[in-house]
Amino acid sequence: MVRIALVVFLTSLPILGAAEPEVSWYPSDTQSELPLSSKPPSANVEDWSVEGSPSDPDDETSPESPPLPNGIKGPRPPEFVPDTPPSWLEDLDFFDDVEFPEFDWQLVKYILLSLLGLLVLGILIWVLSRVIGNKEAEEEGETNTFLNELATKTKNKDALSLAHSGDYALAIHALLLEVLRHLEPKHPIISKPSATPREIAKSIAPDGNSPLFELVLVSELCTFAAKEAEEGMFEEASQWRDQILRSL
Repeated sequence: MVRIALVVFLTSLPILGAAEPEVSWYPSDTQSELPLSSKPPSANVEDWSVEGSPSDPDDETSPESPPLPNGIKGPRPPEFVPDTPPSWLEDLDFFDDVEFPEFDWQLVKYILLSLLGLLVLGILIWVLSRVIGNKEAEEEGETNTFLNELATKTKNKDALSLAHSGDYALAIHALLLEVLRHLEPKHPIISKPSATPREIAKSIAPDGNSPLFELVLVSELCTFAAKEAEEGMFEEASQWRDQILRSL
């Protein structure tokens, strides 16, 4: 009986050993020789990253990277650091604090009104100068008559006194001035501005055969022909003067 019990005990040992597996997946003498990529046959990689576990790589509280197979720890992936803006963008922040003055439309309005006022003032000055200039020209034209011209030349001296001094040309002009002053009340053309001696003579004697016309010719010879007046010309002009005065 003892032998039978001993045989039964010895035969049951392998069965009991198969029911209790060893804690180590591989024998201790061969575990270090396994490659790093090997893993236990019953391990599941998806079970390593359990949500909320300390080994979760997305967990910010985890200071270490998730363990690799066989318990080997790898390097922690670098944290994402946003790109810093370039330095010249910081310089642009200066313009955020600068206050640019607003455009003053009132100032533009005042400038335009000032320019408009200067333009109107210039036009008024131009108009007044034209009016005053025309008025002065008319006054000068009124005074610029043949009678005044003769009076300026002879200085209103008597014809005989000029002849005695030997200036027969001025003496002849004085004779013509004396005649025209007697004819002026009846013939307004004599006092007309810029009226020539010939126009005056033709207006008074249209036929051209008159003592006045002859006296005008003698006066023009002394003025325009550069002919030196002589005593004979003065005596002839004196005769024409006497005839005109007797006919009045």
